[in-house]
Amino acid sequence: MKISEKSEIERLDVYTDRFPMLNLRKAVNRGYLGVKMACYMIISTKLFDNISLSIIVFNSFVMVFDNSATVEFPNPIFATFELLFQYLYTVEMVLKILGMGFIIGPDSYIRDEWNILDFFIVMMGYVSMILEGGGGEETTIDTPGEPPSDGGFNVSGLRTFRVARPLKSISSIKGLKVLIVAVLSALPMLKDTILILLFFFVIFSIACTQMFAGKLKQRCMSI
Repeated sequence: MKISEKSEIERLDVYTDRFPMLNLRKAVNRGYLGVKMACYMIISTKLFDNISLSIIVFNSFVMVFDNSATVEFPNPIFATFELLFQYLYTVEMVLKILGMGFIIGPDSYIRDEWNILDFFIVMMGYVSMILEGGGGEETTIDTPGEPPSDGGFNVSGLRTFRVARPLKSISSIKGLKVLIVAVLSALPMLKDTILILLFFFVIFSIACTQMFAGKLKQRCMSI
């Protein structure tokens, strides 16, 4: 004989209490469990991982050619791609949260460190979108002829968090996740080697500063 655990729907069918609207609450919970099971089946497929990885690769490719921060009139196609990738990452996050649960349960979404990174990247994208829509590139107005104020909050600085999006591939590739964890676990054992390496970096930095200091002073340059 083998003892098997009942599924959540089977436990829901035999559940009873003395609170009102029991049938309505069971119907709502049955619908939620159906959505949860469907989302879990989707995120457990190999196709879902391949699509997620393809989106990350394509996003990285687009960021290579995105020069919106360096030109006066950026191409609007990059803004469209930015919204598209943000929504795709949001769909991926919502499917994982619905399928795994957010925080309750040992295998919930937020209990995985790599999912916390994905959640942070998606949320920072929405913070950037909200601030850009509400206040433009900067929240302060500088007076002409005066140096720009340092007290303003530059929203474009939040765009630098986009470069962390390729890190989402770590949570999609299991072999890469194992490799990263192994490297991070080996860092404490390499602390002496890292200290010696940093020591040599400091020595060469001091030497180059002394050798090349002032070499570009009083020089005419074509701007």
